Amino acid sequence: AQTGRPGPVFVEVPLDVFKLPPAPLPPLPEPSPREIRPVRPSRQAIRDIAGELLRARRPVIFAGKGVLRNGAAAEVSSLAEALGAPVVVARDALGAIPARHPWYAGYLCFWSTDPWVKTVLRSADAVLVAGLRAESAFWKQVVAQTGTASRFFLGTDVKRRRLEGAIHQHRRTKSGMQFR
Repeated sequence: AQTGRPGPVFVEVPLDVFKLPPAPLPPLPEPSPREIRPVRPSRQAIRDIAGELLRARRPVIFAGKGVLRNGAAAEVSSLAEALGAPVVVARDALGAIPARHPWYAGYLCFWSTDPWVKTVLRSADAVLVAGLRAESAFWKQVVAQTGTASRFFLGTDVKRRRLEGAIHQHRRTKSGMQFR
């Protein structure tokens, strides 16, 4: 696919179809490109999320492959450092934070997940999910693993500076609040 979510496409054709004689195909309609506009959170929503993350005693960041696609790996690392939050990545998002980074907690996958990763997710009281499509299989796993934690979903179009700015602004306005 070259639009929408670019990448490889899997097409399955039953073997018996290859044995059939070719039939003329009707003309295909002209494709009509659709502009997809991401929904951007309001500044107040970002301030609210930042406040919740700062109030959390055990925040966790879950990074999907949208972080890689949008070149935001460095931003995830710096946000993890600012919040003192472990980062769990989707299996297809390895590299969203370097594996040797002190806040890297591991990756989540469908067939086998390190018990430590499950412990990190289950102990979280707030989870920031970045670069992951809502209702994806990984999203459902994050929801299942985090139980009653507050979950904040940010698409990949939120600029880190806006979120970090809101975190730092919140820190200045709430005296005594410290990064962990």
